[in-house]
Amino acid sequence: MDFNQKSVKIMEIFEFKCNGIKKLFIGGLHGNEGKFTEIVLKDFINLLKEDDYTGNIVVIPKLVENSKYISTLSEKYYETDEGKALINIIENYKPNVYFELHAYKKENYEKLTSNNRQKVPPLIDIGNNVLIASISPILRKNFDKEDFCMTIEIPSWKVYDVKDEILKILKIGAKYSTRNEIIKKLRKLYPEHIKRAEFLSKKYCLTLF
Repeated sequence: MDFNQKSVKIMEIFEFKCNGIKKLFIGGLHGNEGKFTEIVLKDFINLLKEDDYTGNIVVIPKLVENSKYISTLSEKYYETDEGKALINIIENYKPNVYFELHAYKKENYEKLTSNNRQKVPPLIDIGNNVLIASISPILRKNFDKEDFCMTIEIPSWKVYDVKDEILKILKIGAKYSTRNEIIKKLRKLYPEHIKRAEFLSKKYCLTLF
């Protein structure tokens, strides 16, 4: 795949091919978040070499090394080189299961989990400051309703402490093939959190994951 955008030339792509559904796990979409997301996703790659999984899996530990931070909730992000590259990747691989990893600073916790967010619901803390939600509504339009799309926000100040919890979620995505299967497994692990996510998705008229 040819990417002309200067800011994404450092990108690494790891592919694990098996018959079935297409899955994409990507991190580091803006700013310097990639140095945190690749810690988790490089370990995830090693797990895929050992564990069972289903489907054709693509893992991109970081989309960019460093870039100006523009929120993926903004249309302006998708006008940037990295935003265009992200859309290009999704259009090329056409994933049915999509995990997007970000990293945030401690001082941004209240803003991300606040009930006062305007366009999107608050992210949900599943424990130890690991946050989950669906992806940006702008990006979600590139997927079918029955596709599974999740954002995971890594607390950057303790990435090594929460890595195993995040890998637990990613392994569910790697192992199961359908949206319903993945949500069912997540509901067993995080019953109250998924229940809240369902409530918020209805409140904001958005697709749950």
